[in-house]
Amino acid sequence: MRFRPEYVFAGIHKAARLLVENVDYKLTADGVGFSSAPDTVIDFYAECAWPERFTREEMENRRKETRIINEWDSQYQLHIKPVSDVRLDPDRIREYNIRLQLRYANRTASLWLGYVQIVGPVA
Repeated sequence: MRFRPEYVFAGIHKAARLLVENVDYKLTADGVGFSSAPDTVIDFYAECAWPERFTREEMENRRKETRIINEWDSQYQLHIKPVSDVRLDPDRIREYNIRLQLRYANRTASLWLGYVQIVGPVA
């Protein structure tokens, strides 16, 4: 049996589009044909596990809300990513020789690293 995509996406985030068969692409004997080469990532998917919840419109809206392809793959396609594929470079991690200080003023707590106030942590 030949693979037949139910969903063909072009792009990710705000520029994402759910393509339409025989308008944006055509199925051929060899695969999929485009009138011109796409200038963005193209993804093919089939067999939605929950079609009554994830309609074509819902899938397109969620694709537009998703910022990066890895987020899409892990959140909506349940594709796990190997730990070795992370972009964290351990050699660039800086060690601070200063203790964190929790300060209270005007009934508000703030966290400081030396003379720098920490306004939002990211991990």
